[in-house]
Amino acid sequence: MCRPFCFVDAAIAAVEHCLPLSFSPALAQGIAGNVFTLQFASPKQ
Repeated sequence: MCRPFCFVDAAIAAVEHCLPLSFSPALAQGIAGNVFTLQFASPKQ
């Protein structure tokens, strides 16, 4: 059985496994200053 915050722990681990992100100079310049968010949703039980 999962402890209460295991979903949060899994979401944080998923992001950490993708870091650091690498961008081409052109892409980095194009997205600089923008805020990006990720939304994780757990399946309803």
